Amino acid sequence: ARRFGAAICVGVLPHIPADADDAVVAALADAVLPGGLVVAEARNQLFGLFTMNRYSHALVRDDLIGADALRARVSPEESDGLERALTRLEGMFRTDLPPVRGGHEDEPGYDEVLSRTHNPLLLADSFRRAGLVDVRTLYYHFHALPPMLEADAPRLFREASIAMEDPEDWRGLVMASAFLVAGRRP
Repeated sequence: ARRFGAAICVGVLPHIPADADDAVVAALADAVLPGGLVVAEARNQLFGLFTMNRYSHALVRDDLIGADALRARVSPEESDGLERALTRLEGMFRTDLPPVRGGHEDEPGYDEVLSRTHNPLLLADSFRRAGLVDVRTLYYHFHALPPMLEADAPRLFREASIAMEDPEDWRGLVMASAFLVAGRRP
């Protein structure tokens, strides 16, 4: 029954199942007083449009193209062709990067536990569905080049990336690996 002036959720959403996102945001909204601030941090799914790696491949294959839906509707005559196309698509990305992070002995690694990214546009919609107002998406951890190219010019990569840090820069939609969504309870 106690309410607070702010509810801040950092490092949690990547480990929440997708079907629980709205419930988590609604609980955060319910935890604050009228006028209270709700902030949630997430890893940026749309950064995958920029990275050209396994995250890009998964985003394009699963969320943009919907490969499973195509497989469900393909005719037997075109089934092999679809699989060839999907294999060619995979070859357009560095799916070996970043390496999968395994764990130690009896512990799972980061990539072996639920670790999701979020579409910033959809998470902002979740805030609005929870009744929050003045919803803003703020991007951070910008990358001046796709991360796999950092080693080619590491100083320039780091300096240019830091210089880009502007939470309201539209390029953050695809060039920032993380974001915050903030909203107020009316």
